[in-house]
Amino acid sequence: MSLAPIAAIYARKSTDDDRQVDDNKSVARQIAQARAYAAQHGLQVPDDLVFVDDGVSGAEFRHRPGLLRLLDRLADFEALIVSEDSRIGRDAARTTIIVEQILAAGVQIHYYLTRQVQRELDAMQRAQLMLQNMFAEFEREKSSLRTRDALAIRAKQGWVTGGRVYGYDNVSVTGVAADGSPTRSHTDHRINPEQAAVVTAIFRMCADGWGTKAIAKALNLDPSGEYPALNLKYFGGRRVTAPRKGTGSWTASGVSEMLHRERYIGRLVYGRTRKRYQGGTQTRQVAEQEQHIEAVREDLRLIPQALWDEVQRTLQHRNQRWHDIRSPEVIPTAFTGRHTRYLLSGLMRCGCCGGSIVASSGTSGVAREKYTFYACSYRRNRGASVCPNHHTERAEILEPLLLGCLMRQVLTPEAIAAAVERALGSLASPSQGSNRTDQLQLLDKQLAAEQRRVDNLIDFIASGQVSAAVTEALAAAEQNKQALQSRRAELQQQLENTSDEPDLNAIKCQMIERTTSWKNLLEENPQEARKVLSILIDQPLTVEVVNDDDGGRAWKISGRVKANRLLPEETEACRINMASPRGIEPRLPP
Repeated sequence: MSLAPIAAIYARKSTDDDRQVDDNKSVARQIAQARAYAAQHGLQVPDDLVFVDDGVSGAEFRHRPGLLRLLDRLADFEALIVSEDSRIGRDAARTTIIVEQILAAGVQIHYYLTRQVQRELDAMQRAQLMLQNMFAEFEREKSSLRTRDALAIRAKQGWVTGGRVYGYDNVSVTGVAADGSPTRSHTDHRINPEQAAVVTAIFRMCADGWGTKAIAKALNLDPSGEYPALNLKYFGGRRVTAPRKGTGSWTASGVSEMLHRERYIGRLVYGRTRKRYQGGTQTRQVAEQEQHIEAVREDLRLIPQALWDEVQRTLQHRNQRWHDIRSPEVIPTAFTGRHTRYLLSGLMRCGCCGGSIVASSGTSGVAREKYTFYACSYRRNRGASVCPNHHTERAEILEPLLLGCLMRQVLTPEAIAAAVERALGSLASPSQGSNRTDQLQLLDKQLAAEQRRVDNLIDFIASGQVSAAVTEALAAAEQNKQALQSRRAELQQQLENTSDEPDLNAIKCQMIERTTSWKNLLEENPQEARKVLSILIDQPLTVEVVNDDDGGRAWKISGRVKANRLLPEETEACRINMASPRGIEPRLPP
């Protein structure tokens, strides 16, 4: 008895689909209909081959995880079931390319709404598909214009255009339909008295000279230092519930955003940015000043004008001081885009709260000597009420300890020897030439397919059907063709030089020499060491606070490393464990 063919299901819905076919209004409905179609046609659909993109536009191709996973697993199924081709995309050129990629992998596409099966894509079918998706693209753009027009009408009245803002509630307003029956008219803002009092207290605290980090810690009722007294003074001695989204705690960045929010003085501005789809993904562009829609609602004012002006002067003064005292060499990563110069920042997570363990600087002694230490970022920036982990470790102690543990438990001589032998085996493989020949044949097929795509797009443009998407697709196809040609020339050159036998003994000596110098590399070059750690570590290391033998507090660091990056494939990922007790010389566990 033969097994049923394996099929996959792809379902997608965006907010633009609310006005479309009923079957496309819910991904759950699409999946149910696709499963019913599979049962009727003798197709087997495993649960791990159901791919979903919910709330993703059909013009988005880069940030669509469901579709990307589907394309990565084309070799695992023989048929793909979708409701219609617009589920794959609403871009004339890119949707055609995706369909060609699926069909080229030997996968049939079943459209359950029309009961059609697509097995190939000839010139006529390609033109028909592009026309269908061009109409879908036009409909998507029209739907976007209708939505924006409706939101603009609401924005002119100062009504809700989407989302929630701390300090206000969204309230549905009921109107009267033409037949006299009640109907929902729009959604309006209404001041939330409790949240409004918090907003006012935040502004008063800033005007009194407190920074955003201090305000966040006071809101979180940090029990350390002066924050309980500040909380009592400004927020009534209670921990204030944070906005709904996020980690459930107040952050300095969130407080900063609130201090700049003009809605708190009754000024609502809509349309500062515009959504665009370029290169197959959504981008945000700053709109021209004349495209902004501004509404003034004095009934929504939370902050008196005098207090607002005082806070804005304070923020401008702080910003100017920041730029005056900071040189380019010491500006944080967020301002320069540089990678951190510290070895372990971002590679460890606090076991208490899940926040990142980051490097900070401090001073000690009468001479105020500077030193670097690692601490929980949530504890430092949000307070003890968010994370109880107050323990810190000096970088000069923690970094050599972790690298030494890594060298002893992971980068062992056996692991290095296995990696060297594995690399030498690939160099000495007798099938290397045949593999390159197979790659050349595959590249020839890909080049032929890419050339056909270029020719089709040129014919499509010549017919007068010109759009920005088609032009971008043609440029992308030309770039892909050039890249394939370069790769083919490189492989051809390698194939011609396969007669030159490599000196395996010399290569082996070089590999061993370089790998034995890893420890010095890791200790002397933090940037290179971070690259090695990011490759070996399976996920961020977990930091837990434990009691040491002397009754003090210490960090226990544990995690998993991808040992198969060095060892044979059948080797499982191993664990590393280390402890950093308080004292001058930390100890490793036996």
